[in-house]
Amino acid sequence: MRIKSFGDILIDGRQKIITVDTDWAPDWLIDYTADILLEMNVKSTWFITNESKSISKLMRSKELFELGIHPNMLHGSSHGKSIDEVMAHMKNILPDAISMRTHGLFQSTEFLRSANRDYGIQYDVSLFLPYMRGITPHLLKFQDCSICRIPYFWGDDLEMFAKKPTWDADEIDPNIVGIEIYNFHPIHVYLNTINYSIYHEIKSKYPESKSWKRDILEKYKNAGIGPQNMFLELVSKLAGKGTWVRELPES
Repeated sequence: MRIKSFGDILIDGRQKIITVDTDWAPDWLIDYTADILLEMNVKSTWFITNESKSISKLMRSKELFELGIHPNMLHGSSHGKSIDEVMAHMKNILPDAISMRTHGLFQSTEFLRSANRDYGIQYDVSLFLPYMRGITPHLLKFQDCSICRIPYFWGDDLEMFAKKPTWDADEIDPNIVGIEIYNFHPIHVYLNTINYSIYHEIKSKYPESKSWKRDILEKYKNAGIGPQNMFLELVSKLAGKGTWVRELPES
């Protein structure tokens, strides 16, 4: 991969990037989130867990949506019983994917080496550095390959555990410069979730996400400020533009 100039990527020393982890969300939730991005013509990177009609629709909007993989290496994964089974399964769904964020942020040097060397993953976004200043992409080099890693900056699920959660992009320290990758989940964008116990209750009562019908989830929606506000604000700021993970330069 060739190193590109930051001058073509950063705006005023900052670059806000929207990513979405699908996490087996039912199609109507994926459509809800995707339609907002489509309406505002905003580019984003989606990390996919499974095949579905809505994922196929995302594939048809290649001008806006970069599709990467969201492999689950954790115990009991439906993707496979070993790292190789999981990665082969995901690449069967998205053969051309070169970007990845692992489910549960699973990582190790040998796994990252294999992801690049054996499965063609060039960009990894599985490192979370909340509100870190000066985030830039960096190369993790091995003897026979290298993978570009870009830490992400904010996540709707992990923000729920912060002492003082931030749901407004304008409240983030304006002195922070560098790459700001924001991570969203369709379930939290729709519900505007601010308390993880709500999500836990839904998963406990309805363990199969296919059963998450709109009328079931409606009673769990938060009417106050939450991740939906952050998502809509960022989409508004990025209207008509945006950046994919794979468009970021190496440092």
